[in-house]
Amino acid sequence: MAHSGARNLRDGTIIISDGTGTPNTCTVELEEGTLQWTEDRTARQVKDRGALSHFRTGDQNFVALSFSFMMDEYQALTAGAAAKPYEALTKSGMASAWASVGESYEPYLVDIIFKVANPNSSANREVLQFDNFHADTVEVSEGDPNMISVSGAARCVAPTQTEESQS
Repeated sequence: MAHSGARNLRDGTIIISDGTGTPNTCTVELEEGTLQWTEDRTARQVKDRGALSHFRTGDQNFVALSFSFMMDEYQALTAGAAAKPYEALTKSGMASAWASVGESYEPYLVDIIFKVANPNSSANREVLQFDNFHADTVEVSEGDPNMISVSGAARCVAPTQTEESQS
């Protein structure tokens, strides 16, 4: 059996994408950090006169998504520079004109796209997309290295999974 290469966060990038016709994007190259999500697929437990009977499909739940990454700059300091991740997540600074991917009555939402190289194939990489993400918390920590930690929810029950060419 051939040995399969394990993926790690350094093989990936996170792309923050807004809702304009040709989306504005901010790419986060992952050197250090984490990416974690939880799909809550709780089923309802049904009893018949107190005895265990069966399960029923429960309510759909938003995906809980959190990630952290090494911060190179908090905000873009040069006029016309590309938006930094903090700005893209909070619709501030260079991303203040970005459009939400959500409905007009919703708070600011972005799509989070995680692309990870496949060590078993030089041709393709995996793509996970978390649609309609709201950053509930954005935490900036000064240290060695400086980090940004983000947590929130995506309006999907699971990420959309696809493959694309690595070229």
